[in-house]
Amino acid sequence: ASSSMETEHASTDQRPLAAAESNRRSCCFRLCCWFLPYLVWNRVTKIVLALFVVLLVVCTADVVYETVTPGPSDHGPPSPDGFAGYYQAEALKYLQYARAAFCNEARILKWDCGSICEAVPVTAGAVRFLGPGSAYSVQGFIAALPNNDSAAPVRCVISFRGSVPLGNWLADSKAFSIDWPYQGSWCSLCKVHHGFAGAYEELKGPMLSALKELNCSEAAATGHSLGAALATLAALELRAVWGMKVEPVFLFGSPRVGNFAFAQTFAEHGHKQGASPPAWRVVHYHDIIARLAPVWLDYEHVSREVYYYTRAEDVYRVCQDEDEDDDCSAGIHKRACVNADHVKYLNLTLMSGRMEASCIGTVTPSSEMHV
Repeated sequence: ASSSMETEHASTDQRPLAAAESNRRSCCFRLCCWFLPYLVWNRVTKIVLALFVVLLVVCTADVVYETVTPGPSDHGPPSPDGFAGYYQAEALKYLQYARAAFCNEARILKWDCGSICEAVPVTAGAVRFLGPGSAYSVQGFIAALPNNDSAAPVRCVISFRGSVPLGNWLADSKAFSIDWPYQGSWCSLCKVHHGFAGAYEELKGPMLSALKELNCSEAAATGHSLGAALATLAALELRAVWGMKVEPVFLFGSPRVGNFAFAQTFAEHGHKQGASPPAWRVVHYHDIIARLAPVWLDYEHVSREVYYYTRAEDVYRVCQDEDEDDDCSAGIHKRACVNADHVKYLNLTLMSGRMEASCIGTVTPSSEMHV
């Protein structure tokens, strides 16, 4: 009996310690997030930079190496193509639209970006470039999709680029959450990543204008990394506020965007439109970005995850529809996630510097045209 009481007492004593540790990490992380923009824009001394590095190491060491409950080593049997409505060919199509957002403005407007643009057609002359944003340098595009039936509603695709210039990384670094949306109460108790919210706000106005100009009745949304976060915010607001049908939504290497209330609201408005699931969130093997922002800052992923559990991406598992599935990416030790899996999806690169010249190269003056 004495031993039992001692065990219970020890367990009880550990609870405040665990809470204190969680609070310490949370406070440290917030300090880092506030500190980084100051370093970037003011170019402070080497001493301050060294202090920042020390602070960052202290805050993240136990996060990077923390243990989470691992799922089965084989993650269960692979899902057959078409299971729960997920088709890899469709995912590959929207991955190409996500990759196209990395191309330069002239290439996107001409839809002349080499093999990427050849793989996924758009309606000629019906492409609008978004950005770059003034503070966070985010960019993307909206394009009408081809349709042989001229009387049919115009379907468009919205695509946002992942992180490339310094401004994008500034947005990524502001990982503390804020109330969202800025106006209105249609997302009750929702909090989202500060940087993502600010970056989305830069493109929201041009996005709405382009959708109206192209007469888009429905839209698909896609993006990689930071672009996936922006696509998440865009899909929810278009569904909830503007009543636009947004389906499908393909998110590649997406970080967590908001809290539990946000994830639930995202699911609710997706289901109201008959979108099943509200989004396909594709994760490549040990992609570390898909495991950020951390859950101990009250972040929650939107569903539904498709987890490619080999680096070769030859097999995948369609994960549970609700919450984060420990048999998928959530069940991997974070210490295994230091790699380049984030910049390669479905065996295609999403590293800007490795995109083909026809995507990121300039258009010669003789071939320029405006659409």
